[in-house]
Amino acid sequence: PGYTDDRFQRSPPGAENKMLRLCRFSTVFNSFKKNSLLSNKDKTMNDKFYIAYGSNLNKAQMAERCPKAEIVGTAEIMDYQLLFKKSKSGYYLTIEKKAGSVVPVAVWKISQEDEATLDMYEGVAGKWYKKTEMKLSVKCVADSQIREITGLIYIKPKEHKIGRPNARYMNTCLQGYRDFGFDENILKEAEELCSNPDSSSGI
Repeated sequence: PGYTDDRFQRSPPGAENKMLRLCRFSTVFNSFKKNSLLSNKDKTMNDKFYIAYGSNLNKAQMAERCPKAEIVGTAEIMDYQLLFKKSKSGYYLTIEKKAGSVVPVAVWKISQEDEATLDMYEGVAGKWYKKTEMKLSVKCVADSQIREITGLIYIKPKEHKIGRPNARYMNTCLQGYRDFGFDENILKEAEELCSNPDSSSGI
């Protein structure tokens, strides 16, 4: 009793060092994995997304206005229609609810600086557009998967009156539709509505 055979107690030469190395590797790997997951989570939480339906579908224009913006994917806003409505310097696109209609959109990932630039262009301070959020099912360009994304969207107050856009703005929007392969008839139908503006007095 109490007798032990050293042959069964001793580890092979170098085994302890090997075991120690494995333990250290496991600790470092788990720490790296944990930090990576936290970084990805934080990145997702901090991402900002912008929903474009008008001239900012135009990739060349967005590259100039928001050079760091990245295309995330495309989506459709169901039961909404496109309308051209009054702004400070002309008539520009907005969206309003209409059963059975659909508005195709692109979703961009933007920075805080991009958001400030968009606020300026959309005339948020002058109340020409209101900035709000909308949740959409987005088909992502990276992997064609559908993901729920909440993004910023700029919409005109409903009381602004309908009017015809200038040719330059219309062509910019048309090019944006072509950039994303959207149905141009949706945009042209909005232009046709300018011939029959709402009866409201508008702004």
